[in-house]
Amino acid sequence: MKLTFETADDLRETNTHYKRFESLWLEYDHCFKGYKTLAENGYFPQHSRESDNSYKYRLKMGYGPNYSEAIINIFDYYLRTSQLQRKFGPLANDELWQLFQNDVDYYGKDYNIFLEDVRKRASIYGHMGILVDAPRAGAMTRDEAIKNKVYPFYVAYTPLDILDGDEGKDDYGKPILTALKLRERDGTYKIWEINQWRHYGIEKDSENVVLIESGTYDLGAIPFVFEINLPSDYVRIGTSDLKNISGLDLSIYRNIMGVEEVIELAAFPMMRKPMKRAAMTQGGHQSSDYDESGVSAVLEFDPSQGDSAKPDWLKAEVKNPLDAISAWIVWKVGEIYRNATLEDASAETRQAQSGYALTIKRELLNASLETRAKNLSEAEKQCIYFWCKWQQKPELAEDIIINRPKKFSVEELKIDLENAIMSKSIVNSETFSASLQKKISRDSLGENVNDETYETIDKEIDSYVEPVVPVVGDRETEGAYRGVLG
Repeated sequence: MKLTFETADDLRETNTHYKRFESLWLEYDHCFKGYKTLAENGYFPQHSRESDNSYKYRLKMGYGPNYSEAIINIFDYYLRTSQLQRKFGPLANDELWQLFQNDVDYYGKDYNIFLEDVRKRASIYGHMGILVDAPRAGAMTRDEAIKNKVYPFYVAYTPLDILDGDEGKDDYGKPILTALKLRERDGTYKIWEINQWRHYGIEKDSENVVLIESGTYDLGAIPFVFEINLPSDYVRIGTSDLKNISGLDLSIYRNIMGVEEVIELAAFPMMRKPMKRAAMTQGGHQSSDYDESGVSAVLEFDPSQGDSAKPDWLKAEVKNPLDAISAWIVWKVGEIYRNATLEDASAETRQAQSGYALTIKRELLNASLETRAKNLSEAEKQCIYFWCKWQQKPELAEDIIINRPKKFSVEELKIDLENAIMSKSIVNSETFSASLQKKISRDSLGENVNDETYETIDKEIDSYVEPVVPVVGDRETEGAYRGVLG
């Protein structure tokens, strides 16, 4: 990593891993935010023969289920509501620590809310970074610090703002960050080295690099903590919960656009009429009143049959393409569910799985939740350690206990994921929903259920009738509800 910056390009330069993963991090972020963000960022390009107006209309009318958001929210819920044991020891009575817990970032964010937000973003991107910084307040007494609410604070960084870094060894041979380049929310840059930091900006017109401020500190390490969601093959780069899911989510958006185009452009009858010879009237005279181009050339036929050649209506044959797209979407929704529950979507056949295989997958899913929880606890402890170091009281961090559970209700999680995915089914078709339910039931139950039971489940799915919810003032729903009650 460069530590001197002569040009703006030097300051903006990123490392090899950043270049490799940047587009993927952006895709995860955009998929989580939904259709509008995806459309604004060019994920649905214009077709080569599509007019500008048609393209704009297609984007305007587009929509989608956003499975990515649903999956992230479900995992976030199970980690957020898990039983948490925190014992801060003597630190709990520290008045500055109490002030800090009410406003950890000087933007009014509560301690728990800040950590929950960072954890959720780590679930999206794969990892996040937390800088434990301190105000440039100069020397002041503890009473002055309490009175003016001056204390170390946290700053969260997405992978898109962690541009570069270097690694070395400490006195004991353990890996340690020796340099770090961060992009601030205002577009400026901070360079951290052990015991010193610099803050740079880029002049708008001249593109000159300007040193805004600099300083030294004595913590013995860069006060920056990586919160990893799940480990990957790369150091300090985590694995997103949207891996293998965001691409399927994007593909479903495009399929829905295809369905809408088929319905809008072809799902209606079209009239055929006898063809008129070019520039000729029925009496054989020249005429300038005829169409030289347009759909008429396709929808006309030879009038050689005489009086029997009457106009008729062509049937709209759209069932086959719509069924094909619907079946394709069913498969993709099933793959999203399998990936979200850590079931191998590529290696498994469509056959039911054994009870032993399902048990292994449940254990794998629980292990992944346990890893997330453990990583969160470790990151939280490291942040507190640096906070205490800024206060020159590192001993306060020694007695801290932070534990999260090692066992999670995996079956409930799978059911919630199934419900979240099923409830977002975007094809208004009973056949679509029934097919998806049957597929997921086989993936979930495996070989422990015999064919007769599966036949019963299929019959119950096919015969299920959605209950009518009465709406006050709506005679139709009120009447249906009274009919159900008898």
